[in-house]
Amino acid sequence: MKEQGVQKGPGSSSVQIDGEVYEFTSGAETRPEMDRIEPMLLEMNCRLREAGYSPDLTNVLLDVDEPEKEYLLSRHSEKLAIAFSLINTDCHTFAKSVSKVYNREIIIRDNNRFHFFRHGSCSCKDYW
Repeated sequence: MKEQGVQKGPGSSSVQIDGEVYEFTSGAETRPEMDRIEPMLLEMNCRLREAGYSPDLTNVLLDVDEPEKEYLLSRHSEKLAIAFSLINTDCHTFAKSVSKVYNREIIIRDNNRFHFFRHGSCSCKDYW
């Protein structure tokens, strides 16, 4: 492909918050929001690892060590967009939407109770 001048561009993802669309590009360290996104990415990675998540590094083709591969993988556009949406939206509404769109059951514990999200609704009947 390189011989033919074809190159793969960086991946991009977007998220809509309060009617405004935010676009993220993989490895986009220059976004003004990165100072807030970075701590959320770190928190997400820690919490997901505690839950058993382990990044799949087999498809990272760069010749770099594993910590660098993990860092690069954590900067994919999808992960940037998710982290940004978590710091900029009401988490309760976000979880309801995810449960509806992805047809998933989600259980989240806050300081007061467990929330069971299913088909876009929450067991607390939005009393949180």
